[in-house]
Amino acid sequence: MTKTFDSRIINAGVGGNNSRALLERIVRDVFSYYPDLMILMVGTNDALNSGALVPLEEYAANLDALVARTLQAHCKVLLATVAPFHLPALLARHQIESYGGFHPSERLAAINDAIKSCARKRGVPLADVNTVLSVLGNIGEDATCLLRNTANAGMADGVHPTAGGYALIADVIYQTILDHNLPASKVVCFGDSITFGPRMEGEGSAIGLTYPARLAALLHRAGQADFHGTPRYEEENRERPATHRDEGIVFQIDIPAEISCAGRNLTNPAASRIHKY
Repeated sequence: MTKTFDSRIINAGVGGNNSRALLERIVRDVFSYYPDLMILMVGTNDALNSGALVPLEEYAANLDALVARTLQAHCKVLLATVAPFHLPALLARHQIESYGGFHPSERLAAINDAIKSCARKRGVPLADVNTVLSVLGNIGEDATCLLRNTANAGMADGVHPTAGGYALIADVIYQTILDHNLPASKVVCFGDSITFGPRMEGEGSAIGLTYPARLAALLHRAGQADFHGTPRYEEENRERPATHRDEGIVFQIDIPAEISCAGRNLTNPAASRIHKY
């Protein structure tokens, strides 16, 4: 018998999606749930996936349309910047020539500038995931890196977070929800594979080690949501894909109680916490 939960946190991430794809499915995967908050994190594929690149001008227009349509539907929006990446691992999977003369780092920086600009234009809160992960993520080849790599995951990825990375993303988003007193009785986490959480326990859901799952636990602890989240595959009566668990990783993330983020000090609920995965 399938176990279900009385939950308000929905993982609407789909691997490989860019901003075009999100525009195509926003009615089905966001508005159909009638949420009071949409957390939007998209741009990794627009900027870095050689098979899904989107020109910056189009990306900015797509992002603005996603935010505008959601606000018109009387739903609050929280925008998140796109996580950093490790260049050698990225270029092991994508040819540098595919980026059309723009370095991947330049593309990602432009995408994140567009996200910040959209947040200012539309007056919506911003969770600066990129800055926090860039500062605290130890991006590189070491096992303590918060992006998946050969040392911590047995594969050269350099784009997708580890369980600790997803936990940090959720912590930053949770802090932004608190800072702006955002409603969180029904939340849709909308995005690409960074939201979906590939190769994590509970991938595609708000249960397990994905960032929506971590966010659901934080909101539940604060009394703002009902338990740990309902897998969208169960809600839609679809079979969930096989999950993969990272084995035996125990590490200390040294996170200060406050870090400088977007010109202000961010109090981080992950400070001095030992993550065991």
